[in-house]
Amino acid sequence: MAGAPVEKPVEAELLIVIGDTQTYYALTRPVVTIGRRPDRDVVIAEPHVSRNHAQIERRGAEYFIVDMGSSHGTFVNGQATQHRSLRSGDRIELGTIGGSYLVFHDPSVPGGGSDSHDMLSKIMSQGTSSDRPGALNLLSLFIEGARALNTSTVLSEVLANLVEVSLRLTKAERGFVFLCKENGRLELGAGRSERGEDLVEAKGISQSVLQDVIDSSSEFVMSMGDPGMTGRESIVEQQLRSVVCIPLRRSQFRESGCGGHGAIGVLYLDSRIEKGKLPDVSQELIRAIAREAAALVENAYLVKAEQEALAYQRELAIASTIQQSMMEVKIPSLAFAEVEARNISCKEVGGDFYDVTRLEDCVAVVVADVSGKGVSAALLASVLQGAIDPQLRQGLPLHQIVEGMNLYVYNKIVGRKYATLLMMKLYDNGELEYINCGHVKPLLYSDGVIRCLDNENFPVGLLSPVTFTSARVQLRDGDRLLLFTDGVVEAEDRDGEFFGNERLEAALGSEFSLGMLFASLDAYRGETPLSDDCTALILRYGKRAN
Repeated sequence: MAGAPVEKPVEAELLIVIGDTQTYYALTRPVVTIGRRPDRDVVIAEPHVSRNHAQIERRGAEYFIVDMGSSHGTFVNGQATQHRSLRSGDRIELGTIGGSYLVFHDPSVPGGGSDSHDMLSKIMSQGTSSDRPGALNLLSLFIEGARALNTSTVLSEVLANLVEVSLRLTKAERGFVFLCKENGRLELGAGRSERGEDLVEAKGISQSVLQDVIDSSSEFVMSMGDPGMTGRESIVEQQLRSVVCIPLRRSQFRESGCGGHGAIGVLYLDSRIEKGKLPDVSQELIRAIAREAAALVENAYLVKAEQEALAYQRELAIASTIQQSMMEVKIPSLAFAEVEARNISCKEVGGDFYDVTRLEDCVAVVVADVSGKGVSAALLASVLQGAIDPQLRQGLPLHQIVEGMNLYVYNKIVGRKYATLLMMKLYDNGELEYINCGHVKPLLYSDGVIRCLDNENFPVGLLSPVTFTSARVQLRDGDRLLLFTDGVVEAEDRDGEFFGNERLEAALGSEFSLGMLFASLDAYRGETPLSDDCTALILRYGKRAN
């Protein structure tokens, strides 16, 4: 006796949409992995997708999407999720909204579908009925608008397309998109009339409706004769017959949204004539576009932020090049001394600098460290470096140079920034004059012994008025001096322990060379990044044989 035929199970599947390419993947396995890594079952090789981004798990008759700790998140129908069950028609996006996506389809579930799937089915069924011949035209407009929105990453284009498509769908006279700013204020993003004219001012709109939608984060769709229209003075005053006001909701609610409800903006449409009365299907379409547009606006914001970040990085690279060119000090050839120096910035630009100036009767060296890091520190460092050199060449005393700079910085910045600074003049007879303004004490290596040179003054720009004093010491042939910033001794290893003064002195050894110092420093910190700029300068005194 022949057995009854066994029906082949109908498998769920994924529609994979990457750009203009669409492919299907049957979910035949209990677990299907998704990510950028080539060994994933579904490979999406895009930068915002993590290597092992997510997976779809079949548990009995149900399917679940599970985020695997991705960097930028997993979204289902625009909502961020870590773990949720899937319904037929659900749209899955990885790492960003508005780009490539997956659509889950389970034919084994009768009538299963997402809101979008139900809406399109409803439009198609209405489009075949004789009493709604315009529904298919509305559907084509919807598809056209969605395509226009999805191909635009410029915020202004997204907003303009949103308004234009909405006007065509609703037959409204004019439309506006308002964007929510950080302080809760609404700013006009785009405005259009039904004739395609740009509207740069939102005159005569119903402010009460706009405020209600912001406060409640709910939709307002009414036409003349509907309850609630006649009771609004602004609508009566403006003789409006139809008003649509819909929040563009964020995919992930943030406190910065308007009214604290997570809205990224508001779509507003109105008409003063009867033809603007909105049919039910148009309301559903406009809500669908509003949902998609909200995701696209967020994506446009992300693109804009990324472009601004790239521009900022380019500016930083230019600033770094300029600063490095200023730091490329030409070490003069001297008959009585040798100088070597090195600087490493922990960021693109830094607040450390050094300089060497050959004067008529001596050589002057400077090492400085501006408080803080980054652009603001680099800006003040450039100002100080540019001010010191000409004053040294004029032959001004060290204390006078420092006092003038202190007064200038203090008056301009009023204590918000200051600099520690060490400046020296070495004469050919070995006499050394130096002034230390809150800086790390320099080390003097003489006759096999290392000692600190004492001289203490306030940092430049910290207080005013302040009197600064210099000190003098007599060097002997073969003596060596190390000037450095605190970033050298405060460089950390992976356990957070400082390099310290003892390791610094041991690294210098009897050779007292920068090569040995920085080699030891690099070996100590390994892969641990610098938390502060590092600058060191060695000044050797010694008569050369003729």
